Amino acid sequence: MKLTTIVVSLNAQKSLAGTLDSILAQEYGDLEVIAVDGGSTDGTVEILKQYEAKFQGRLQWSSEPDKGIYDAMNKGIAKATGAYVNFLNCGDSYVPQALERVAGQIRLHHDSDVVYGISRYIDSQGEVRLIRENHTRFRERNICHQSIWYRRELFVKHGAYDLKYRFLADYDLNIRLFQAGAVFHPLDVIVANYSLDGVTSSDAHAEEGQKEAMTIFYEHHMVDKAHYDWFMGSFTRRRFLTKLRTMARNAYLFIAKIFHCRLL
Repeated sequence: MKLTTIVVSLNAQKSLAGTLDSILAQEYGDLEVIAVDGGSTDGTVEILKQYEAKFQGRLQWSSEPDKGIYDAMNKGIAKATGAYVNFLNCGDSYVPQALERVAGQIRLHHDSDVVYGISRYIDSQGEVRLIRENHTRFRERNICHQSIWYRRELFVKHGAYDLKYRFLADYDLNIRLFQAGAVFHPLDVIVANYSLDGVTSSDAHAEEGQKEAMTIFYEHHMVDKAHYDWFMGSFTRRRFLTKLRTMARNAYLFIAKIFHCRLL
């Protein structure tokens, strides 16, 4: 059974080799690797050329501008020929024997459309957290896409990643598949290391990510309109309160300064 790993990159010279090495270290033979680069200018393409020979025909790659990470992932899907497809970002990696374990479970549970394992989350300080996600609790959290293998036919039947979502198109896809009746099968093994240094895990994008999550919930009828409107309005209220607190503090300091001068 052929598996496909799709690796997306953009100016990932420092992290790409580690991701590709983790794939090379897998002992599973029937594997194709599709690397989709967004037009890097930092040496990423040179690394892809070097690894092309190491994969001995199992790696195909391209480098051209795209519309973002999910557009790159969709390009990879269009080229995939494996029975199941997985996505690794640069900086992420497989644990040893991950593919053998996944393939073994797929053979045992051949009706599974989506197979996923436990993710090892690693932050910039090297701290590790093991996250055991569950497809029955999508209202609480998503499943790390580095740890998911999708039956390729799902993308033909239900569509690929929706590019209107900049950060959480994988969340939308997972909920869409679950609500459509796709069979999810969790594995009780660690399969991937997920680097929290990625774009979508940055605090700078937290608000936009939260808004995307609520929009996904609303569009999939997981929350009602009143809940949706209240949540979306909370960001405006929060900014107003922050501004009000700043004004009050500045006024207090101004008045205190006046009284201090008079006492002198």
